[in-house]
Amino acid sequence: MAEKTTHEDKEKALTLYELGYHLVPSLGEDDLALRVTDLQKAITALGGSILSEGQPQTFTLEYTMRKMRGGRWDSYDSSFFGWIRFEAPSEAMSELKDILEHNEYLVRYLIIKPDPIVLAPEPVRAPRKETTEVDVEPKALVHKQDEEEKGEVSEEELDKQIEQLIH
Repeated sequence: MAEKTTHEDKEKALTLYELGYHLVPSLGEDDLALRVTDLQKAITALGGSILSEGQPQTFTLEYTMRKMRGGRWDSYDSSFFGWIRFEAPSEAMSELKDILEHNEYLVRYLIIKPDPIVLAPEPVRAPRKETTEVDVEPKALVHKQDEEEKGEVSEEELDKQIEQLIH
C-alpha cells in the first residue's frame, strides 16, 4: 500500500541549518544586496524557508583567503561576512552546496546544523517589584521629638534648647 505524504510530514522533514558566508569585498552596496538575495532565492527554490539572517558587514580576515575566479587566483584580506538561518529538506543540501560552490562572489561558506538547545531563548524571569516608597531613615532611628506630642513652644525654651545643643 502506498503512503501519502501529508503537509505535516513535509514540515517534519525540514532540518534547521545555518549558512555562514564570506562575499568578495569588491561588491558595491547595491550589488551586495543582490548577491544576498541570490543566496536566499537558492535556499527557497530548494524548498527551504528563511528564519533569520545577519546582514553582511565588512570583516578583516585573520589570514589571506584565495579563490579561483575567472581562471586566476584572487587573494582577499577582507570580505563581507553574513549568515542565514533556514529550514530545508536534508535532501536539498547537496544541490545547495553545488550552487554555492559555483557562485563566483562567494570567497568561502560553511553550512552547519545548529544545536537547538543553544538557540533556545533564555527563560523569562519575572521583573522585580519596584516600590514607590523610600525609607529616608531606618525605623530604629525615629526621633524622640516625633514621638512626643507637639505643643506650643515659647521662644525662651527654644533659645535654651539651642544653647544646649551648641555647647
